[in-house]
Amino acid sequence: MEFLVDIGVDIIKIDRFRENSIQNKPQFYKSIFSDSEITRCEKYSDSFRHFAGIFAAKETVKKCWENPLAMKDIEITWGGNG
Repeated sequence: MEFLVDIGVDIIKIDRFRENSIQNKPQFYKSIFSDSEITRCEKYSDSFRHFAGIFAAKETVKKCWENPLAMKDIEITWGGNG
């Protein structure tokens, strides 16, 4: 059995998240991020760069996946080392 793996990279402007904060666009955030991702990002004083990083990681997964995925179907988790 052969498996093909693609590699993806995505770059996101952090300012897009600053301009559209979770307080101003809660439905946008809830349609993309899991509750645990939102909680994790909000722990940081500059949560926008963390939201942007998770968004970029999810976009990368979507681009590499053969079948269509919704952003909410992808969850970024952290191991013991972060």
